[in-house]
Amino acid sequence: MVVTTRSDSSVVGVISHTWSIGKPTDRPWVTVSGTLVNLHFELGHPWLKIDYGDSQETRSMEPDHRGIPDIVLEFRRSI
Repeated sequence: MVVTTRSDSSVVGVISHTWSIGKPTDRPWVTVSGTLVNLHFELGHPWLKIDYGDSQETRSMEPDHRGIPDIVLEFRRSI
């Protein structure tokens, strides 16, 4: 599955979901590519890795929400 978004100012965001590439892991992982950053997380884990290109950070999320609201807000900010 590939989802591509474009804002009114032509900023593009891409979400690509596949089970066929990369090394298999115990849990599915998700990478979201934006114009400014790339986001990475494993389903069920309460953290979000943010790759700025020249640096990275890991943010902890509330376990009961699995970080989904913050992940969506960060993706929206990055595109």
